[in-house]
Amino acid sequence: MTPNPLIFKSSGHLTLAAMALAVSWWLPNHHWPWADFYSDAWASIVLGIVAATVLWRYRGEGLLDWHLLPLVAFGCLGAVVVQYAAGLIETPGVAWTNALYLLALSIALLVGSAWERSRPGQCAQFLFVAALIGAMGSLIIQLQQWLSVDVGEAFWLFLPAPAGRFHANVGQPNQLASLMCLGVLACAWLHEQQRMPGMAAWILAVLLAVGLALTESRTSWVVVSCSLVAILFWRKRLGVEWRVVVSALCWTAVFVLCVFALPHVNILLGRPPQEVRGLTGGEIRLDIWAGVLDSLKHQPWFGYGWMQTSLTQFPADPYLVPTFGSLRHAHNLFLDLLAFMGIPIGLAICAVLVFWFVRASLRLRTREQLWMLLFVVALGIHAMLEFPLYYAYFLLPLGLIVGALNISLAFKGHFRSSRWPVFLLLGAAFLGIVITVRDYLPIEKNFFALRFEHQRLARPNENSLPSPMVLSHLGDLLWLGRVDPVSEHSDADIARATRVSKLMPSLVGQYKLAAMYALAGKPREAEYWLIVMLRSNGVKPRGAEELRTQWQELAITYPSMTQITWPRTK
Repeated sequence: MTPNPLIFKSSGHLTLAAMALAVSWWLPNHHWPWADFYSDAWASIVLGIVAATVLWRYRGEGLLDWHLLPLVAFGCLGAVVVQYAAGLIETPGVAWTNALYLLALSIALLVGSAWERSRPGQCAQFLFVAALIGAMGSLIIQLQQWLSVDVGEAFWLFLPAPAGRFHANVGQPNQLASLMCLGVLACAWLHEQQRMPGMAAWILAVLLAVGLALTESRTSWVVVSCSLVAILFWRKRLGVEWRVVVSALCWTAVFVLCVFALPHVNILLGRPPQEVRGLTGGEIRLDIWAGVLDSLKHQPWFGYGWMQTSLTQFPADPYLVPTFGSLRHAHNLFLDLLAFMGIPIGLAICAVLVFWFVRASLRLRTREQLWMLLFVVALGIHAMLEFPLYYAYFLLPLGLIVGALNISLAFKGHFRSSRWPVFLLLGAAFLGIVITVRDYLPIEKNFFALRFEHQRLARPNENSLPSPMVLSHLGDLLWLGRVDPVSEHSDADIARATRVSKLMPSLVGQYKLAAMYALAGKPREAEYWLIVMLRSNGVKPRGAEELRTQWQELAITYPSMTQITWPRTK
């Protein structure tokens, strides 16, 4: 097949940009209170510069198409504003962060369309090259973790090796698995575009199969299976050569072999013996999904607010609080949308997403479009089982590829505009990033100081609390981390602590909140949060007894705490 020459125009700059994006998957900085702040900020800045370049080069290409999905994304952004104005989202920091991510997604969808119209195939080329570079670099880091290679003074460039399920610097095995799945698809894309010899593509794909096995991600099994079925299903229609089909089948066999060989290789390396993870063994997702669905009956019409799925786990009866850990997300994009927006609007958004995917599947005409759609499938399947799209380093590439598909598949835009409105939106997004970075860095520094104080490595400094301009929810979290629960607190303080404990649940925060309620003469509320603390954090009997002892010691000084009946543990 003859490649499109426009793809290779300025290929050197394209590769440099792809390498810059790949860095977002290599950064080792994953610290609380915002674990992926640096990765997301880096990806956003790189893609923002790429977007500005694409829009600048769009001169003379005509008007820019606004398709359905960017309009839906803007609608969700508007919904966040309405939810905040109506009080459904109580914290301005939550509204700000949500609005910034949705604005970035909207821009990515529009820029992907503009890029595909002006230089067909170049957007996909950029994303696939970035994914391959990111995946191969992560594989090297992953092998260093697995083989316990001493990196000497460069240790600060790598996350510490986990006991199992090696995740490189991405920090989470399933996230790395999705990146490696994209890397394998990139091998197919580059070979299809005659940019990579078949043998080189095969070798890189096999190496990534080893990395996929090391993640022990069951999500990747689903992605691999669905991708293989898609290739077989569209083989005749798209003219997929038999050698490609055979290569895909052989690669799948190699991947399966790696999965089942890994426990035996680990024994040879002196690692603890382990079994292959079953497809459903130890699965708690079904319990999470059932809990979120059950919570919708309490707020079916308008939901709990955007990115506030954590509020679904606090029923009136504390003994109904789930015991599988604190819940921040539903581990399913559609269920999260229902929790964010309520059943009517949530179902409507889900229907739009399904409608787009079905239409895209029916309109496939080339093999390039197949690989691009499988890029969407890989992240989409993961989004049905976890929450990869809550990270900018996956969300924004997905927006770009979907925008490119809107043009490649000849979807009709609902209206057209010049590029300048998108430029203005991009400028607003850059300003938002600058403000967010300016807010976050002092907060993170203060969290580090707080951790040292708790470890008695530094003296407490209660007057060092930063005053965030927009990240108020993280400021509240830091405040709760420093607050003395046995001091006198106003009703506003208790309400603030309650809000934090629901949005960002933690054992320490819930313990402090229970103490604050006890000292305020509200035993029912105190007992409620003690039960929630023990159940949602899965506290074992020994740990519960230690917490009870601490409570009783405080009660000697503060008699009102003796009125609280310590909850029974099951």
